[in-house]
Amino acid sequence: GVLEKHLQKNSEAETERFLQAATTEAQAIEPPKSGRGHRFTPNPPWVDELNAEIAPYRQAILTCPLLEEAERGVLSLKQLRGWLIQLSPFIESFPQWIAMNLARTPDLHLRAFFIDNVRAEKRHAELWLSMAKGFGVSTEELFNVEPIPEVDALSNWLWMVNSRGSLPEGVAATNYAIEGIAQHISQKMLKGMPKYEGRKGTDIEKKTYWWLEEHATYDDKHPLEALEAIKLYATTRELQRKVKWAAKRSLEY
Repeated sequence: GVLEKHLQKNSEAETERFLQAATTEAQAIEPPKSGRGHRFTPNPPWVDELNAEIAPYRQAILTCPLLEEAERGVLSLKQLRGWLIQLSPFIESFPQWIAMNLARTPDLHLRAFFIDNVRAEKRHAELWLSMAKGFGVSTEELFNVEPIPEVDALSNWLWMVNSRGSLPEGVAATNYAIEGIAQHISQKMLKGMPKYEGRKGTDIEKKTYWWLEEHATYDDKHPLEALEAIKLYATTRELQRKVKWAAKRSLEY
């Protein structure tokens, strides 16, 4: 990932400033809780079109062989470990992509949402390490992975769209498309987890489940909050077209 390395190098200091600012702002802005104090707005027709257009991509993800076999507990440990290792850099970078969008909105409610989201995703990156450890994957393997081209493409795309695209494009690609499908992926993976307990090379305990449980059981507020940001800022037909394309491209990758 030449593009990813370039963007990451140039954005490290800036992203760290965003994260520090988020920690400071969190003391003054209460993150949204269960939607209290905020009413989700009705979807305009173009958002219904967006959801209809991305539905086949979501379905393709949820019915792919990896998830189907993991749900039944028949995916090999080698393949499951490969999934954990390959996605590790992606999970690690996720808070930085959200932080980029935090810096671009003056709306206080949306800033509170992004702040809460950054903090949650930083914790989730740590939980990924615990899940990998339960399946016999060392921290060294996670930190020294060479991503396959398909994973590199997804990461490079998210670095690009969140640094060079508009705010609604970045939110659509990251918070709406990716976070929106993560819950359903986790629900399927959780069903198969008990079937791996006791297998040679695993040490599955409570912590091993935490990443999947957090994503599988949280309600749909994060994607809904993201959609509010999209509706607020995608005010032209051209931006709406780009939002649709960005969401589809994330799910394609």
